[in-house]
Amino acid sequence: LIGLVGSEMCIRDRLNTVRFSPIDKIVARQLLQLPLNTQLILFAADSGTQNPYKGWPLLKKALGRMSGSNMAIVVLGNFLCPDEISSFPFASYSMGKISDEYSLTLLYNAVDVYVTSSLAESFGQTIIEAQACGTIPVGFDLGGIPDIIEHEKTGYLAREKDIEDLSLVHISEPTSPI
Repeated sequence: LIGLVGSEMCIRDRLNTVRFSPIDKIVARQLLQLPLNTQLILFAADSGTQNPYKGWPLLKKALGRMSGSNMAIVVLGNFLCPDEISSFPFASYSMGKISDEYSLTLLYNAVDVYVTSSLAESFGQTIIEAQACGTIPVGFDLGGIPDIIEHEKTGYLAREKDIEDLSLVHISEPTSPI
């Protein structure tokens, strides 16, 4: 993992880019039984809706400002309670915990955008995994997130804790690449 390249220390990336790579979005959605003609927004965090550092309340407020009957939120990491689901202005899908890389790859490929509303992120492994699958990442401009996302080139950096900026993220047609 750590080694020397010449006289400099090198920390090698451990992301399997053979496994985490783009595949057909329609096929991914069919396999996961997700709608084909809906703009899908992914939020992923272990105990994310319960973990205050993952910023679920901010994302929930931002989602409330977004309009579009052709949109849905996909939550990975834990199941949404019925109260959470009824509060969205559009459909939601709870994927529960997924631990194998093949299923994660399918999910990243099935969605149009991956949003992390994390308030403390030193290294966003899920952001890198989503990018490797060709999915547009969106996150707050804080912690290690700006080291991964180049604003409006490789994703979108919303101003820190700014739900208005986070809610302005527009996604295009469901099958459009970045």
